[in-house]
Amino acid sequence: MLVVLLELTIKQIPSAKYPGRNKEFFFDAISEYEVISSPFNQTDTAEFTIPKDIYARDSNNKLYSLVDTNKPLNGSASVAPLFLKGDEITFNRGYLYQEKRGAEYVDVIRMTGRNGLPDLFTGYISEVSSDKPFVLKCEDAMWKLKQIPVKKNTWKGYSVQKIFTEILKGTEFTVSKKSDITIDYDMGHFETGDETAAQVLARVRKDLKFCAYFRGKELRIGYPIYYEDEARTLDFGFQENIISSDLVYARKDDVILSAVVTTKEPKVATKQSKDGGDKTRIEDKEILVYTNKDGVFEYTAKKPFAENVQGERRTLTYTNVTEKEMFKLAVADLQKYHYTGFSGDFTTFALPHVKPGDNARITSPVLPDQNGTYKVKQVRYYGSESAGARQEITVDYKLNI
Repeated sequence: MLVVLLELTIKQIPSAKYPGRNKEFFFDAISEYEVISSPFNQTDTAEFTIPKDIYARDSNNKLYSLVDTNKPLNGSASVAPLFLKGDEITFNRGYLYQEKRGAEYVDVIRMTGRNGLPDLFTGYISEVSSDKPFVLKCEDAMWKLKQIPVKKNTWKGYSVQKIFTEILKGTEFTVSKKSDITIDYDMGHFETGDETAAQVLARVRKDLKFCAYFRGKELRIGYPIYYEDEARTLDFGFQENIISSDLVYARKDDVILSAVVTTKEPKVATKQSKDGGDKTRIEDKEILVYTNKDGVFEYTAKKPFAENVQGERRTLTYTNVTEKEMFKLAVADLQKYHYTGFSGDFTTFALPHVKPGDNARITSPVLPDQNGTYKVKQVRYYGSESAGARQEITVDYKLNI
């Protein structure tokens, strides 16, 4: 028999108003929880619903009643609330079960945050509800970037990677050193000011259409989206550990793909910036890449592009490349999605724990020709102590392994 284990740790962070807040609290009872993790979302989010009729335990095993906790969130009370925005969150889950070893059965605990598995979620409280039951909304390290102000500055000849390395200098965060065409892209004459680091990131991300996400305290920008040296291959089987499935199986000949492909080129504007330098704007050049009736990739630069009446149309962005290079790069990207196999998502138990970027090996004892390994795009972790523990896994594309 499997017993669900949940561990929620909340570390108080002192503030100017409450400098004495420095305790750490632990919960092993949660009414409901949901964590959504994907490099395509920019921010991983979590929400925990906690009953107020339980106690929080601190590092000295002292119990604190949650009744009337956090009523005065505006700080009007003389006693500081137990939980505030910015407090650090760590969440893990797993199972307790018995395993036969020799003639005896022993208790075994398998959960995230132990034995080499990463924590399921680390982040910060972004919102606290004082209702009953108690709701904590949380975000990963991207929440911290929303608190980091960026001074007015003109970044001449800086790459995206170098800009954010400078912005985050002196903080606890680093920028991945893995480089590619996106983060090495020269932003030309780029201006910032009166905004947060997260707002700057969102602005650049919108212009260049790249992914940006945190893995722990490392900010990863652009490509690669998935770091293959961290990927684990995990097994999931129909009639085994797949509980339910919204996977759709299609043959390659029936897959119709197209993409609007954009290249970003810095152009020097005629108007100068406030400091007298040349002002740079980013211009787009677009082509439409598609599969013809024979399944062969072609492209056109003639607008207006044909409507997307069938199949799937994607958006791809590159920087400083020619029209022919745009087509070549787009075909390489689209070919990842031009395969015979599954798309969609499926739901499993909490273990084996899978994270975005891992590989899901899906097998079917009934239809073995449908076996395949897929890159994991997103995972939604959800459940409760009473209702069990689940993970909804969304696949991105099929791997040739």
